[in-house]
Amino acid sequence: DSAALHLGAADWFVSAGNHEYSKYVGEAREDEAYKADSRDKVQGAFPNDLTFASRIIGGVNFVSLDDVYYNITEAQHAQMEAEQGTFDIGAVCDGICKKLIERHPHVFGTVQVDSTEQVLDNWDAIKRKSKKQKTQGEAMQKVPLELPALMRAEKIQKKAKKAGFDWPTVDGAWEALHSELEELRAAQSGGDPAQIENELGDVLFSVVNVARFLKVDPEQALTAASNKFLSRYLRVEDLASQRGIDMPSTPIEELDKLWAEAKKQESN
Repeated sequence: DSAALHLGAADWFVSAGNHEYSKYVGEAREDEAYKADSRDKVQGAFPNDLTFASRIIGGVNFVSLDDVYYNITEAQHAQMEAEQGTFDIGAVCDGICKKLIERHPHVFGTVQVDSTEQVLDNWDAIKRKSKKQKTQGEAMQKVPLELPALMRAEKIQKKAKKAGFDWPTVDGAWEALHSELEELRAAQSGGDPAQIENELGDVLFSVVNVARFLKVDPEQALTAASNKFLSRYLRVEDLASQRGIDMPSTPIEELDKLWAEAKKQESN
């Protein structure tokens, strides 16, 4: 059947690429300098894996397919696990293919769907069943701690929504955000660092909630804002250099004028 054909293709893919991959990565990991590297441990590799994943995403965003390919092939976590006898790259590829088939019954099976929403609902139900999650709370607990905080907050909120635990409109989210801001101000007045951190976390969580209602990805929005700030700051720095202005010793009011000028240049 269709699923069997796809698994057969996966077997061919694994056998074609697995041998050389394992050969070269295995040889590299025999190097003494490599073994001395602190990242030559399963746990130590996670920050590196996250870096590679970020580069892959960056390559996709900026249409740099060479970066995507290079950083996918640079990931070597499967080889570390193979050396410990847990799993290898073949098992990884097999698991990916099986998961694709299992979670896309409308493609590889006989399930009929009429909308993207139905596809996503099916995906979520199948995922929960395969992970033996009986409640939405259990599903929320499985959202990885290692995710960027804004992304994790959004995923948790979306899962809470599936259980009906959500504001009916964005108005409720706005009111909650304003309330959390007031609590943050009160915490600031109190001067307790732990309480200030706690309330600031609530504010950020509430901002993500508003973003979700507005159908804005908070990670992308914050990335765009950071890029915009950096671009304007570089203009300010350039203007200061042209005019012989020493930024560290210049009052913020004067720097703000340069900022306004840089912003105007940007709009032009």
